[in-house]
Amino acid sequence: MSDQQLLERVACDPKVMVGKPVIKGTRLTVEFILNLLAHGSTIEEILNEYEGLAVEDIKACLLFASQSLSSTAFMPLDAESAWMRFLVDECTGPTVAQWLRDQAHEVLSVHEEARGMVDDDILDKAHDEERILITNDKDFGEKVYPKSIHIME
Repeated sequence: MSDQQLLERVACDPKVMVGKPVIKGTRLTVEFILNLLAHGSTIEEILNEYEGLAVEDIKACLLFASQSLSSTAFMPLDAESAWMRFLVDECTGPTVAQWLRDQAHEVLSVHEEARGMVDDDILDKAHDEERILITNDKDFGEKVYPKSIHIME
């Protein structure tokens, strides 16, 4: 059986298992079948447990996973490369800023370094320096998403 024929045995439908890849005509996800195999189930045991499955269905799951991973790049993250840049607003306080620093992130705390900075300047600084803004100030929502923008329901 060709790769294409095997892959046709796997379906992705948003109405079935929230769009996860499944064996066509079932609710058995590729992930579930791979998990069974990873935990020691044999192909024969799986086929006996789930009537209607064929060896080709199991092979299709393996091929689907293999092809999904073939185009995926993996890059191990260590503590030094996993840091992020944050701007912690004055109203959030120094405790959050310190916790983030303890997690090896780069943090600019308005409370510690720029008290009294106005909201527009905080937004500009976060944007210009590519920082994630952490705030408890609900007014920022109106600044980022002006009232003139209407969300369709």
